[in-house]
Amino acid sequence: MKKIDFTIFRSLNSTGGGKVPEVPYLDLSKHEDPVKFLFTLDGKGMIAEDNIHTIMGLQKTGKSAVGIALMAAAIKGEFLGIKATEKETPVLWVDTEQDTRTLRERALAMLKLAGYESGAPESLNIVTLRAAVLGDRLSIISQAIRDKAPKLVFIDGAVDLCEDFNDNTKSLHVVEELLRICEVYHCTILTVIHTNKKEEIARGHLGAFLQQKSGEVYLLRKIMDIATVTQSESRFAPVPPFAFQFADNFSIEPVQSAESPMRDLFLDIFGHDYGKKIRSGELCEILQERRGCGTRSAMTMIAEAVKALILDKEKISQNKAYYQLNQNAERDFGPCTQNDEDDDVL
Repeated sequence: MKKIDFTIFRSLNSTGGGKVPEVPYLDLSKHEDPVKFLFTLDGKGMIAEDNIHTIMGLQKTGKSAVGIALMAAAIKGEFLGIKATEKETPVLWVDTEQDTRTLRERALAMLKLAGYESGAPESLNIVTLRAAVLGDRLSIISQAIRDKAPKLVFIDGAVDLCEDFNDNTKSLHVVEELLRICEVYHCTILTVIHTNKKEEIARGHLGAFLQQKSGEVYLLRKIMDIATVTQSESRFAPVPPFAFQFADNFSIEPVQSAESPMRDLFLDIFGHDYGKKIRSGELCEILQERRGCGTRSAMTMIAEAVKALILDKEKISQNKAYYQLNQNAERDFGPCTQNDEDDDVL
């Protein structure tokens, strides 16, 4: 019988010098409280403590604004219906790409949302890593966490912590280090990552590992100036979606009405020809070109326009076509006979 050489396993992941690391056995006799959350939304626990969580979305859609909303809620106690479970939760905001002037303006805008017209609370600390050497950034984050003991760490730009976000080994190293930081320092990390054009898939190996290892994943979709945030994946109980709209000076605010800008968008496409019909595929392509969005966002935009009675649809052969509703015309809102078998535009 061939003998197995176990020394090969010892050398793979050792701490060096031939010393085998101590095995971290779980003590089942130790009593621990149930999972705690930093926030609640409609009574549901949101952003579980001591975990990584990820916000993802297409490029330039305002993903950072989700982090700003959560930081405002952490400091103020409530924002956009998101309620902090503790008063003035300590926050560390880590930015990897903004110049200091822009970051300061964004921070002041966030503090205004949190009720601070001037000054800043001791519960907020901000680190700018733009000038930091790439290889030092994770160490700087660890040191800042040791110094300030935050409960919420918002890292705006996870990709800037990795030498190559498409490299399997380097990406895994970054995610494993973030997980280690959560466990050792008992903090909660919220990261931001871009998605591919399919939107539900985070970009690169780094994005894939973040999706796999995150306790909660939130997908942001932007339609006009309205952002909708949906929890796409979770190891815990699901939370409902929430929305906000973008305002001037890096601010965000509760959604007032998405109808007018949406109506203007489709009026620009259809004109005042209320008999004009555009097939679903063609309309999606027009929206993608004009709004710079992906297919999924274009489909969502059309579905929302139908719900808002801006557009209506009819079947032509095996396809769907859309036409604009005349807002000045009298319409019969009697029983609907259309088969709304699904919300799939295509």
